[in-house]
Formats: sequence, C-alpha cells, structure tokens
Amino acid sequence: MTVYLPWGSDESFRYMEPLVRWTVVLLWIMLLWSWIVIADRVTGYHWARLQSRKFIWDVQNGFLENQWDEIVRVSEKRSGSHLAKVVRAATQAGCLRSDSVALSDFSKSLDLRMSVEERKVDRELRRGMGVLANVAATAPFVGLFGTTVGILDSFRAVDMAHSAVISMIAGTIAEALATSALGMVVAIPAVWGLNYLNEGFEILRIEMSLVRSGMLTFAQRTAREPLNRT
Repeated sequence: MTVYLPWGSDESFRYMEPLVRWTVVLLWIMLLWSWIVIADRVTGYHWARLQSRKFIWDVQNGFLENQWDEIVRVSEKRSGSHLAKVVRAATQAGCLRSDSVALSDFSKSLDLRMSVEERKVDRELRRGMGVLANVAATAPFVGLFGTTVGILDSFRAVDMAHSAVISMIAGTIAEALATSALGMVVAIPAVWGLNYLNEGFEILRIEMSLVRSGMLTFAQRTAREPLNRT
C-alpha cells in the first residue's frame, strides 16, 4: 500500500505528469530558499544586536568626553552593528565640521548623512525578505496549479479508458493533491518567518531612528564646543 505524503513517495513522483513533477521540484526549491533566507536573516539580526550591545558599552567614554575620533574608532571596530554604522556616518561628518559652517547647515548635512546610511542599513537588513514574501504569497497557488493539472490528467485518463479502476483514479487524484499540500508546507513557515523577521526589522529600525535623533542632538550640543581629538 502506497502512502501519499505531501512530498510524495519515490514511486508516485516517478509516475507523475512531467508538469506536475516540475511543480513539485519548484516547490522544494522555494521551501529550501525560504529556509535559507529565514536562517540568514535571523542570524544577521542576532549578530547585529550582539555587536550593538558591545558597541554601546565600548563607545560610552567617547561620548562622555566628546572624543569624536574615539567614537569613529569604536564604530569601525563594531562594524557589524546597525547602530555603529549610523553613528560612524555622523561622527565622520562631525570630525569634518568647520567653524565657518553655520550650525543649521551642519545639522542638515549631518542628518542627511545619517539618513543615507540608515537607508543603506535598511536594505542590508531586509536582504532576501522580498523573495521570502513572494514565496509565502505564491506557494499555495503553485501547489494548486499542480493539483489542477494532475486532476485534469486523471479525468483525461478516465475518458480514454471508459472503465478505469477506482483505485487508480484515487491514486492519481492523491498524487495531484500532494502538490497542494506541499504548497501549504512551503507557504505556512514562510509566512511565519516573514512576520517574525518584519517584527525584528522594525525593532532594529526604531533603534536606528533613536540613535539618529540622539546623535543629532549630541552633535548640535558639541558643535559649539572645541573638538577634543586627543
């Protein structure tokens, strides 16, 4: 007795219609790719948070003593931190400021630099999530397409034979339904993973926005004071 699992048995896969077989292969590729993206982003978010905690601890003295060069050094050391990248863009601009530049112009330039860097980090943090969203949205339809093709093929076989055996029809339909089940197996983890990653991304983006506001306030306050580059 053959048991038809969502991914099918070797025997059932061998006797599937070519189009249905390619549908199963495509779904397996989508499943593998979605798990790769989820694992990569979860690891990346964890690493960014870990580096950010170390960055905040290491950079405290630089902020307390207004040592821009020290802040830049720590930011470059903790380059894996999403916060360090935004702070580095701000401190590099702060180190280049001149007494001839008005405070308002300096603030705008600083804010622009941080905004550009923040958008770069956003794109880096969301790498692969667009593909994951497409997998989550289309996997059920890909599975349904395979089911439709398989059922149509079983009906065509009945029309040609006129006396098809019931067990053969049931087996063919079960093979066709396997693609719909596999589509669900692909889509459900992808949706859960996407929602989890979106929540984590929003937290990281809020942290960057808070750091950006804090750096702008800090730079405006220290712009009136002489630079300490020792």
